[in-house]
Amino acid sequence: MVQRCRVLWIALLFSVLLSGVFPFAANATLSVVGATVDIEVSPGATYKHTMLVNLGENDSATDMQVRVEGLGQQLDGVTKSLPPHLDTSPYSARSFISLDRSSFRVEPGSARQVNALINVPAGVGSGGRYAIIRIYTVPTGGGMLTVSQGIAVPVKLTIKDSGLTHTGEISNLTVGSVEKGRPVSVSVVFKNTGNHHFKIKGEARITDAQGLTRATADIPLTAANVIPTMSRQLQASLTPAGELLPGAYTVHAKVVMENGTAVAETAKSFTVYPRVTFSDTKGHWAQGDIEIMAGLGYVKGMGNNKFEPNARLTRAQFAAFLIRCLDIPETKPAVKNFKDVYTGAWYYGAVETAFANGLVHGYGDGRFKPNAYITREELAAMVVRGLEKGGKQVVVPDVDGLLAQFIDEGRIGAWARQAAAAAVQEELLRGLPGNKFAPKDNATRAEAVVMLKRMKRLG
Repeated sequence: MVQRCRVLWIALLFSVLLSGVFPFAANATLSVVGATVDIEVSPGATYKHTMLVNLGENDSATDMQVRVEGLGQQLDGVTKSLPPHLDTSPYSARSFISLDRSSFRVEPGSARQVNALINVPAGVGSGGRYAIIRIYTVPTGGGMLTVSQGIAVPVKLTIKDSGLTHTGEISNLTVGSVEKGRPVSVSVVFKNTGNHHFKIKGEARITDAQGLTRATADIPLTAANVIPTMSRQLQASLTPAGELLPGAYTVHAKVVMENGTAVAETAKSFTVYPRVTFSDTKGHWAQGDIEIMAGLGYVKGMGNNKFEPNARLTRAQFAAFLIRCLDIPETKPAVKNFKDVYTGAWYYGAVETAFANGLVHGYGDGRFKPNAYITREELAAMVVRGLEKGGKQVVVPDVDGLLAQFIDEGRIGAWARQAAAAAVQEELLRGLPGNKFAPKDNATRAEAVVMLKRMKRLG
């Protein structure tokens, strides 16, 4: 157990080192007095900030390093350091700060002083300026695995008597799946477009087609300020008053400052689709897509309330799925086009209709092979034709370059390469584990349904 914990701790530190994210107390015995700088400054003035780096009495002597980098933030609000080539914000204070040392050694039970001089340029401008002082142990280990512990000292400067603008925008608003008896999750990504940092909170609301409010939720105040040019993701969980029946709805999101001043708001429409459940899809990775596509009548089960999501799909079955998704009425010509598609077969009208609309092709010997299992490259080709039949013109500038991401792209048939690339570009088809396209593998019923739902651009 001890060894496992040690491995996990090293892995965590390795992850921290790679990401550039440094916690404020990476080690309980390593601490910094003066671990934040949040002051008003005047243009042309110089300020001194002192930090005391303390080490516990029971620790070993530790070599430390210190440097100034850009102050960034992750979407969850966690502070991260930005190296010079990534610190491109006009609100950076990195160049203002100089340190009286870049490395030092701390003895057990003692403290070392680090001074930062902040020289504010005379023409600094308005708003806030930001940086981070990283104090960290000299990395140990070798090769790709190096271990370092650190403390981040954020620097937030407010230019005195300057115009502070607190503005922002909601750059993304998403609504999670709507399931009976469960709250609806809403995600709001807010970007600070002003010149100064501030905390935010918000509210989310769902209305129906008649404008009636069906659910509301408050988003609590963030613990950390959002600094200029950075974004913060807010989450809300809304519990509707009664079930959201199939139909059109709108989610409204508003972001406000700590004092209640609104800084951004937007709305987004979404649709709740009818669903058909099956006894064998619960917990399946494609459950939601299968239920929605079946609820809309685009796909059907296999009888006995089963969908058989992992079963292989025949070419005839997919032809039927495809014309239903495109709302093309099934017709049965008097003269058949394929010698192995018989007029009395259940799929006769589906195959002939799909062929007449350019969605499927046969083989050179006059056969369609309706009961043959469809391959992933065939599936890609048919879905792309369906996308184009629906009015979307797909142009792939670099087919070979796009397919090069798959280790088995050489197995994709020459006839299918254009369609395969188009399916990937339009996010209709994704690779399998190991960066494989698996063009000759048989597609499952679940894979086909998911691709068709993407083709329909259903949320």
